[in-house]
Amino acid sequence: MKRIFILNGHPAERSLSRTLVEAYADAARQAGHEVRLTHLHDLRFDTDYGKGNFDDPKPLEPELEQLLQDLSWSEHFMMSTPMWWGGLPAKLKGLFDRALLPGRAFDTRSKTLIGLPRPMLTGRSARVVVTSDTPGWFMRLAYRNALLW
Repeated sequence: MKRIFILNGHPAERSLSRTLVEAYADAARQAGHEVRLTHLHDLRFDTDYGKGNFDDPKPLEPELEQLLQDLSWSEHFMMSTPMWWGGLPAKLKGLFDRALLPGRAFDTRSKTLIGLPRPMLTGRSARVVVTSDTPGWFMRLAYRNALLW
């Protein structure tokens, strides 16, 4: 049995992403896993990072604190999100900017072999589902496959 945290990264109340994560959550529960599911639509937080530095970060709202606790609790993370105009929805990007901070998601005092801050949320698996209605040729030409690897 695994502890699974699922994030619906679509900002609307009803969406394809919601349908996908709820089906994933149902299947995981039926397989005997413990599941926590969060919908971006339900989270209330200021998406603006503010001063834009890590020295004096804005305090996290309770919803963001809970999200970080759920992420730390999890052994597997799953997220579904749409790709809009070659990127993520603004509210999801704001969630990442506000919640994934030094001392919580990465350690700026300790570096990896290539000089990047050492990640702190290691030891878990993840699956990310990105939906898009952008034709492949446009994705390559206009966005240079920005969200693909």
